[in-house]
Amino acid sequence: MKAAVLVAILGLIAAPPPARLSPASGTVDLGARWTTKLTYRGPAPKLTAVRGTQSRAFTVTRVRKGVYRASVAPDAIGRWTVKARVAGKTLRLGTFTVRPALTNAVDVVVLPDGRLLVPDLANYVYAAPAGGALAVAAGNGRPGSSGDDGPASAAAVGFPVEVAVDPGGGFAVVQGSRVRHVGADGTITTVGVFDSPTALAYDAQRDLFVSALGGRVLRVDAGTGSATAYATGLNQPHGLALDVAGNLYICDVGNHRIERVDRRTGELTTAAAGLGVPVDLTLGPDGSLYVADFGDNRIVRIAGGTLIQIVTAAGPNSVAVDGTGAVYFTERTRPHVRRVDPATGRVTTALGR
Repeated sequence: MKAAVLVAILGLIAAPPPARLSPASGTVDLGARWTTKLTYRGPAPKLTAVRGTQSRAFTVTRVRKGVYRASVAPDAIGRWTVKARVAGKTLRLGTFTVRPALTNAVDVVVLPDGRLLVPDLANYVYAAPAGGALAVAAGNGRPGSSGDDGPASAAAVGFPVEVAVDPGGGFAVVQGSRVRHVGADGTITTVGVFDSPTALAYDAQRDLFVSALGGRVLRVDAGTGSATAYATGLNQPHGLALDVAGNLYICDVGNHRIERVDRRTGELTTAAAGLGVPVDLTLGPDGSLYVADFGDNRIVRIAGGTLIQIVTAAGPNSVAVDGTGAVYFTERTRPHVRRVDPATGRVTTALGR
């Protein structure tokens, strides 16, 4: 009996103390690194952050004997568990939570309730009031495309680049070669697979217009789902918008102009020229056009044939206008949405940093 007790005591003395984290819990924005201190008397153990089937390795750096600095940048929103492999055993050392944050906002539209809808290249689509907290409207943080007929927030919506509000409820999103639809109830489905789709717009009848880099705009019939050519002979068409009469406006990127398709005749005419690289456009409450001119680093307003610069921007890639006339835009590789006050012209950050 005494021998067994002695062996147990010697084992405790010889064994290294358990690994500890400080802090052992916390919260971090998506795209940022969570950093903690690891205390362990021995060689640095392997640390991993685990969420479901996802696993991300920590970077572990020795600070001094028995003390290490550990950090990780997880790429999905939610709660992660920190685990360590020590002496042949897996230990659970703590948890941290990753909250929604913009990392690279690539489009912005205004929802009917005034909230902003923003796809982000971190594989999420967010909805939020200006200045408010982000909520996931679609995406689980993973690349690829999955989850049809289920909740959009649990589906993979990899690389979402453009969104459009469905007048019947919900929205459509371009991700890769797919166009997908998120219904008012949050269910996601695939509308179709297209050749290099770039932008979307709905008309009042819920027909969906899809631009494609190959030089045309397709119309997807709301009733049948069939796609037919609506405008051709374009040069890398991108942003799309419709006016109250149903006329379609197209960013004809390669020709540095805005084209207009007459709803009744189908005739294609130039609505505005002399732009740098127009990549997105929208209609304001007064019917004037607002254009994100990526090439000339500006947002412009076009009314009565006159072009007026609203604000300079660093490679603007989208533009939206709300019912008050406030202008919103995103900028290339930036983690924010900017807002231009319609009365003062003052520019502030509406979402992100």
